[in-house]
Amino acid sequence: MKKKSNLSPVHTLILCSILLTTLIAVVSLFAFFRSVTTEDLKNSIRYARNGHLQEPTENAGESADFETAETAESTETETISSEAETSPPTEETAEVPHPLDFIDELGNSSDLEIQDAPEDIYFVMLDTEMGPMMYYNQGDRRWADYLYGGEDPLEGYGCGPTAVSMLISSFSLEGGGLTPTDMADWAAENGYYALHSGSYHSLIPDSLTAYGFTVESVTNLNREYVSELLESGYVLAALMGKGTLTNNGHFILITKLLEDGHVRIADPNSYENSRKEWELDLLLSELKKGAAAGGPLWAVKME
Repeated sequence: MKKKSNLSPVHTLILCSILLTTLIAVVSLFAFFRSVTTEDLKNSIRYARNGHLQEPTENAGESADFETAETAESTETETISSEAETSPPTEETAEVPHPLDFIDELGNSSDLEIQDAPEDIYFVMLDTEMGPMMYYNQGDRRWADYLYGGEDPLEGYGCGPTAVSMLISSFSLEGGGLTPTDMADWAAENGYYALHSGSYHSLIPDSLTAYGFTVESVTNLNREYVSELLESGYVLAALMGKGTLTNNGHFILITKLLEDGHVRIADPNSYENSRKEWELDLLLSELKKGAAAGGPLWAVKME
């Protein structure tokens, strides 16, 4: 015969509660005071490197969770390069000319047109007899609307300041970084701006001399002599008359003599013209008659 328990149901419930509480306390104390393992240290380091020290990558996959910052950056760079090489050019990209993408054709009278100010910003270097030269365009949107003399926009009246600023910014120690707007201000302050007419012809020799160039008036317009000047390292500043490049008057630079006897130019109103080969005889025949200040052709060199 079993001995009857003296514990009432209430006492039994209290005892069970005490035992359960004691068990929970023991487990908690064990978890708190247990030894730190090597795996714990590894996890802590991973957390510090990836959770705090590395910025999360947008749209990154789970496989990249534990990449170092250096590895992630390298992968991103390679991806961008690969896309740039394999993706077909967009319409907008295709319209931007490469600096050395010359047009293999001669300029002629059919090129004559009144151009609207292009929407482009030009960052182009041209090869010249004096060395690499920064190309400026008077219709560049950075200064197309800048008022020359406070009256006339550079896009229509700024071929003079734009042409000489190419030379000065590229070859003069005093004029490094000079822009068409800087040159326009200099011209206006020194009396070379002609209201609603552009620039006085004397802007060419006087501005270039002021910035350290040697400038000579070319009176012998024979093709052979002009070619010799180019071969000797001169760039020629030319005032063009009505013809292929202008309906009235226009300053350009004749920059380089080619092996076939043709030349390249820097036309401040047309990058297209600056990418073509030109017949030297054609340009010489279209120089503006009756130019002042030793024009219409000046030989320019930086000693």
